[in-house]
Amino acid sequence: MKLKRTVTLMLCSLAISTQAQQSKPDFIEFQGAKLHLGMTVAQVTALLASNQLALSVTETPEKGVITSIIVGKLDTSKAVGAVKFRGDKLVGVRKTWDIYIDPPRTLFYLLQQFTNEGRSRCIIDSWSKDTVTSQLQTAFITCGAKAIKIYWFDHHETKMTVAGLDEVLGEENF
Repeated sequence: MKLKRTVTLMLCSLAISTQAQQSKPDFIEFQGAKLHLGMTVAQVTALLASNQLALSVTETPEKGVITSIIVGKLDTSKAVGAVKFRGDKLVGVRKTWDIYIDPPRTLFYLLQQFTNEGRSRCIIDSWSKDTVTSQLQTAFITCGAKAIKIYWFDHHETKMTVAGLDEVLGEENF
């Protein structure tokens, strides 16, 4: 009887440990600041500030929704990402990766990071939207709550092209 109870306790402990490992919260990291969905505005603001980052250019596109750009405290001209709050809770995080130096290496690093996080079951999706004046092409590699967004936008009249690589957690459209 005692052996049976010990084995049962060991199996319960293993199950709880395995579940805890599988359910550890997703996050996106900015210079050591790990942002998790569900954090409050105050928590995000304090965590970013302790890592030399700040929220800037806050918008309210709809009632109860706040979006803000994340910038460095010393260089506020360069956005490194964005956050979206619904009420007081973080519902979306977007980290912008610098692709202008070496785009393939940056994409490889991000894919390697996803692999190291145990993200192996992913969905790949892409779409394109053409108008008379522009073309937008977007691809997503979605692995659970996180995604890699690859995009480029060509504006035909101005001959302007914008390309990007974002790491996304939670709600994407902001």
